[in-house]
Amino acid sequence: MEHEIEQEIKILDIDESALVEKINEVGGKKRLETLMTIYSYDISDHKLSLNGLSDETRSVVECAFEYFKENGSLIKNNAHLRLRSLSHAPDKAEFTLKYDADSGDSNDVKAAHEYTCRMTEKDAIKLRDQLKTVGLVAVAEHEKKRISYVLQNGCICDIDTYPSIPTYVELEGTSATINEAIDQLGLSNHKRSLASGREFFAKYGIDYYSELFFKKEG
Repeated sequence: MEHEIEQEIKILDIDESALVEKINEVGGKKRLETLMTIYSYDISDHKLSLNGLSDETRSVVECAFEYFKENGSLIKNNAHLRLRSLSHAPDKAEFTLKYDADSGDSNDVKAAHEYTCRMTEKDAIKLRDQLKTVGLVAVAEHEKKRISYVLQNGCICDIDTYPSIPTYVELEGTSATINEAIDQLGLSNHKRSLASGREFFAKYGIDYYSELFFKKEG
């Protein structure tokens, strides 16, 4: 299991094609283009059975359980326990607990704890079945399109699109690299958001704790 403090900010109301052109102009490199499927979970009581889980997935669930015992429901605290699969990379599924950190290196960015274990899509499918029996509650299932780039200063630019939500870019790095990226990419005058999960979806009148999928063609 990996633990890190992630720092990020969302930049809203972007022109995707213009942004991609600017990213390429400043030497950014494409990391991936994928359709993500994201399954979110909560804990409803103090009874969990961790039998059958791998050591790493057990560690993530135990971290979530400790958070629950201290703070209560994950969804009421905008904390996220999620299993994420990537269409382009069946060997890079992720099981993650994410919740707000006290502070990052600047008030201009959002800081969050992330506890993550990585696995194959085959193992993720097995884990989905296991999570039904250990005492977790499935609360949401989403699809999200992502095109991800990394700039020369190390800042990651994730261009994200959910159904019914306008495309935005999420910048991840240190406060310095994020603010440098905002300047380089001409985003200084765009709206910014530190919201995530329920708060971010609510901005567009959408319930985060729901099923949200792209319409299938044909």
